[in-house]
Amino acid sequence: MTAPPFDLAPLLARYGSAHAQISVLQHVGDLVLKVETVGQRYSLRVFTAGSDETRLKLELAWLSALACDTELNIPLPLSNLDGCLITHWTPPHETEARACVLSNWIEGERASRQMGIPSAKQLGHLTAQLHQHARHYPKLWQHYTGQRWDAERFYGPNSWWSRQAPRDLGEHHQTLIPAVSALKAALARLGEKPEHFGLIHADLHFGNLISGPLGLGVIDFAEAAPGYFAFDLALTAGELMDYPEGEQYVESFYAAYQQAAAPYTGALNEVKVFKVATGLAFLAWVYGLPEGPKRQDKLRWVPNLISKLRDFGNS
Repeated sequence: MTAPPFDLAPLLARYGSAHAQISVLQHVGDLVLKVETVGQRYSLRVFTAGSDETRLKLELAWLSALACDTELNIPLPLSNLDGCLITHWTPPHETEARACVLSNWIEGERASRQMGIPSAKQLGHLTAQLHQHARHYPKLWQHYTGQRWDAERFYGPNSWWSRQAPRDLGEHHQTLIPAVSALKAALARLGEKPEHFGLIHADLHFGNLISGPLGLGVIDFAEAAPGYFAFDLALTAGELMDYPEGEQYVESFYAAYQQAAAPYTGALNEVKVFKVATGLAFLAWVYGLPEGPKRQDKLRWVPNLISKLRDFGNS
């Protein structure tokens, strides 16, 4: 962990805490920090300038509702001294204010370190609880006008797939067309019915799943928006498939999800087509990263992902 790039004392003073030990957790895109005061730990996210506050307000509304309605182990956004969940603050030597959010710290370690069938089942139950809540509270997002995890985002005319992928992927672009066509057919068949579509976390990889003293927790709702429930399922299933026992873990994960009376009840084979959607999302993210070590590190995964998507499209 490294020191923050600028003095955060004026920002923390807005929360009534000017003295704290601060370390950087992420500094590509949003700046994410761990804040430690006497007896307390927090997570502080300083969003990039110009971030979509419509989506951020939806995220905070969902987290607040989840905290009231469930016992899920999630980060709770905290108000500043003015009673607001979003603090607008202009860092030194910058001219545009950034949105900032302080949340309680979720103790534990990555769930991937304790993976097994019991953990896979826990993941299924947790994901089902998130989706159940989203299904029961459509009013949280029914007037939302921001970006969604839908057909427009995956392959619409303004998507990465349509605008940048031919350049970024070169000759590989054509080889992925059958996979994208399969995704198009699936979304046309599913539509946006409430049993398929609602608020989703959209980033349920193992870096955001924490196993700790309060049980399994989920963090980083920074991608949360309306989308297909199967997108969340496919993303976590893809993580589970990295284990030698991946097939068993995925079956246990999905069985537990369905047993928890989750809204989405499609067959596991139907979920698999959404690995095309998660793959497109990953590729768009990687190629959108600025040049640097993180981009180079993530580009290592691209050839294998392209191979998997190509094989799926040709199967």
